[in-house]
This record gives sequence, structure tokens and C-alpha cells, in this order.
Amino acid sequence: MENKRNKSIAAYIDGSYTKDKDYSGYAVIFVKNNCILESISGCSYQNIKMQNVTAELTAAMKAVEWAVNRKYSNIIIYHDFIGISKIVTGEWGVKTPFTRFYKKFMEKKQNVINISFEFIKSHSGDIYNDMADKLAKACGSAI
Repeated sequence: MENKRNKSIAAYIDGSYTKDKDYSGYAVIFVKNNCILESISGCSYQNIKMQNVTAELTAAMKAVEWAVNRKYSNIIIYHDFIGISKIVTGEWGVKTPFTRFYKKFMEKKQNVINISFEFIKSHSGDIYNDMADKLAKACGSAI
């Protein structure tokens, strides 16, 4: 039987907005025992007026969805946008339909998986955060 430690996953997330192409990109790097298990990324033209916020929130939701689908019981989301956690905890208000959707999504998923958050200063040399940043920005080169 798998122990609790093996049922935890770390997810390093980031989002990016490219003004000249008017898109936002998100990325998630999944790390376990200091090894990258998988990375996911994508681009969106939706909610562009929110620029990188859309991508940051999307990355967090994609990370949780991935972990739930793989039956993890715990996820730690490492993020460099403080709103990722502040919206969920209620410290920040939800003023748009998308931030309301994000808050409801995360609250519902907390019934299935333990979600915790760790803030990382952007561009501070954290290797996985830097990888997520580069991957989120790379979406633009494909558009």
C-alpha cells in the first residue's frame, strides 16, 4: 500500500501574457522527490483583459485537475502570483466571472484533495519556477 508521502505532489505554476500577440500562456511543472514527472502548458485568447492573471489561475486549476485525476491526496502549488492563494482564502475579493469560477473550482476540489500554497518570488533562481516561466512564455512562439 502506498504511504501518504507518495500521495503528495508539488506543482510549480506560472502564467504569461504577451501583449504584441494578445495571448496568455500557462505552464505547470510537476515535481516529486526532486524529479520532474511531467509538464503541461497551453495558450488562451480568453479573458485577455485580465492578461497574465487568467493564465496564472488556469495553471493552478490544471495542476489540481491533473493531481486529482492521478489520485494524489495532497498537492502543494508553488506560485509567484500571490492571488493564487489569496483568492482561495478569501483575502482577495472575486470581482470577475473568471475569478469567481476559480474560487468555486478550488473550493470544490478541496473536498477531494488537500491543496496548499507556497509563494515563490519570481525570477529568484528557483529552477522549477524558472522552468514554468519559460514554458508559459513559449506558447507565444507557436502562435
